[in-house]
Amino acid sequence: MAGENEEDLLLKRFLAEVSEVERDNEVVRILSCFKLNPFEHLNLPFDSSTDDVKKQYRKLSLLVHPDKCKHPQAKEAFAGVLN
Repeated sequence: MAGENEEDLLLKRFLAEVSEVERDNEVVRILSCFKLNPFEHLNLPFDSSTDDVKKQYRKLSLLVHPDKCKHPQAKEAFAGVLN
C-alpha cells in the first residue's frame, strides 16, 4: 500500500484481528471512565509521551469507531475518546 508506513500496516493488521467482544469491552471501559481524565479514556499513565498518546488515541478511535463497532453505545465511546 503506497504511502503507508510500517506502523500503519501493523495497526490495520491489529484491527482486522480484533473481535467484536474486544470492541464491546473497550466501549464499556471507555464509558466507565472519569469524564475529566483523558489519560483514563486512553488507558495510559499520566506521564505518557506525546507519541504514546497519539498512537493510543488513533488505536482506540479506530477500535470503537461507530462504523466498525456494532456496540449500541459505540458512538458515545468514540466521543469519549475524542474529548
